[in-house]
This record gives sequence, C-alpha cells and structure tokens, in this order.
Amino acid sequence: MSENLILSNETVTSVKYFSAYAKWRQQSYRHHQRYVSALQSRGVQFIEGNFKKKSFICKKCDGSFITHEEKETDVNIGVHLIADGLQNRYDHALVISADSDLNQAVGFAKSETENKHIDIVAPPGRMKRNSHASFSITKGKLRNSNSRLIFLPP
Repeated sequence: MSENLILSNETVTSVKYFSAYAKWRQQSYRHHQRYVSALQSRGVQFIEGNFKKKSFICKKCDGSFITHEEKETDVNIGVHLIADGLQNRYDHALVISADSDLNQAVGFAKSETENKHIDIVAPPGRMKRNSHASFSITKGKLRNSNSRLIFLPP
C-alpha cells in the first residue's frame, strides 16, 4: 500500500507496523499474528505495544467490568519518527492513522527533524476524525494493495 501512496519520484525504504495483540481474545490474537507474519514476510517491521487492563464501573447499573486499553503505540510511533528523522532514515514519512492522539508526536517530530516531511494519512472514510490528516487513502488504492498481500498459514 505504501508504494501506492508515494509520489513517482519517491522510494519506499522501510515500512513499520505499530500495534498490540489482544491476547485475551484467542481467535483475534491468532488472526493478528498471521497478519503480522504476512507483513513481516514482505519486509515490514513490527513494533509491538501492549494492552493494559482497566476496571470500569457502570454508572447506571453499578456493575464492574474489565476493559483493555492499548498502550505504547502512539509513543512508539513518535519515538520512531524522531529517531529515524535524526538518523536520516527518511525524507518523507507517512503515518497512516485516524488517531488524533498522534498529532502532538507528529508535530514534535516535524519541529525536531530538519528538512523532513511527515504526512498523516487517514484510512478510507476516516478523514473527518483527524483534521490534521494531509489526505485520505481511497478505497481503490486499498483494494489494489490488498490484492498483493499474501497471507501465510498459521
């Protein structure tokens, strides 16, 4: 997909995938592992975050529930943007996300790395979620990209 998003005079030098496994959901966990394995077989670097258990008390019924909150992913993205920029590993970085929590990290990376261009790219239909996104991935580009991803058996 990255190759479909860059300009004709640009070259993709690396792709990093930042995520965390929902290990308490066995089927989802296995599917995610296979997806990460397929990405890694294509040269994508996986940077793993974590989930933190969080207690939640319902105000209507007083029931207590356990939820999970993804942690470290935003920080990992920001750290890698800054480190890779300072090490001159990119001229132009694309951050594919609709998460507006990344805006501060992207803004800081832009201010701390000289002559680096960083774009936030929204997934299809999610441009409105982050007003800082430079552009959105079209469904056509996503469809063309998916046809080239090979999934490996478990």
